[in-house]
Amino acid sequence: MPETAPLWTSAEIEAATGGSLSGVPFAVSGITYNSREIVPGELFVALRGARDGHDFAAAAFAAGAAGALTERPVDGGPAVVVEGDTLKALEALGVAARDRAPHVRRGAVTGSVGKTSVTQAIKAGLDLAGPAHASIRSYNNHIGVPLTLARMPRGVARAVFEIGMNAPGEIAPLSRMVRPHAACVTTVGPVHIEAFANGEAGVAAEKASIFEGLVDGGAAVLNGDVAYAVVLDAAARKAGARPVVFGTSAGSDARLIDFRPNGEGARVKAELFGKPLDFPLAQSGFHWGMNSLCVLLMLDALDVPLDTALTALAGF
Repeated sequence: MPETAPLWTSAEIEAATGGSLSGVPFAVSGITYNSREIVPGELFVALRGARDGHDFAAAAFAAGAAGALTERPVDGGPAVVVEGDTLKALEALGVAARDRAPHVRRGAVTGSVGKTSVTQAIKAGLDLAGPAHASIRSYNNHIGVPLTLARMPRGVARAVFEIGMNAPGEIAPLSRMVRPHAACVTTVGPVHIEAFANGEAGVAAEKASIFEGLVDGGAAVLNGDVAYAVVLDAAARKAGARPVVFGTSAGSDARLIDFRPNGEGARVKAELFGKPLDFPLAQSGFHWGMNSLCVLLMLDALDVPLDTALTALAGF
């Protein structure tokens, strides 16, 4: 697929969402739902929230939007008009982006802390291995995940998605949307604990639900040092996934042996599938000892060579 190919044509958007074209056919190079962030040539998705995105369609077209995804015809430019909710249409577009590129190896990241930094460290490794795609900022919710999927270029080889939650039942549907080949839980802690009647155990179960979206036989990368590691492992096995563990205990697939901060970051001694490793990090915080092992296991599951993964970590 040549680099000049559009991200989406209006005909493809129609086919993916079940919508109908209002106005002239168009093609887009990107997607946003924020009219203030429009880059010329992008698709503007008119979402309903605290404000109705349809009210900003004219501004989006004035800023250079090539087309819109709406629930009704709008002034200023062409649109694919869908029946019902544009958020559902965005989800359908994300799934279509996933399904039109079955060759793409996909990863997903969740956890009480460290999601964004681990996602970006994985992306650094994916970038060195070939064309890649990832969540930006903290686009990890019911809007951010389908938006990131729908933005996935046709020609990438690998992609990684951050998945977050504010309440029970949010992670599994987003993971099923991504259908990752590898998914990780960085750690489990008392974050958003007020939303769960059973406290941190409920948080662990919600985080573990990321494994429900894995493709058959996918890698479930989990932190073996957290108190609820058994919950993560049981969820992975129930989902038919292949548990892969990072931690400090003997028998971990990726085992942290020593972490030594220095003037340039840190030095890590570890074992990966029984093989001794000694590698530098640009990060000096102790939590990056465990994070680095999580990243290495995810990159391994996404078919990134070890040397490439270590180079990425050294520069991240």
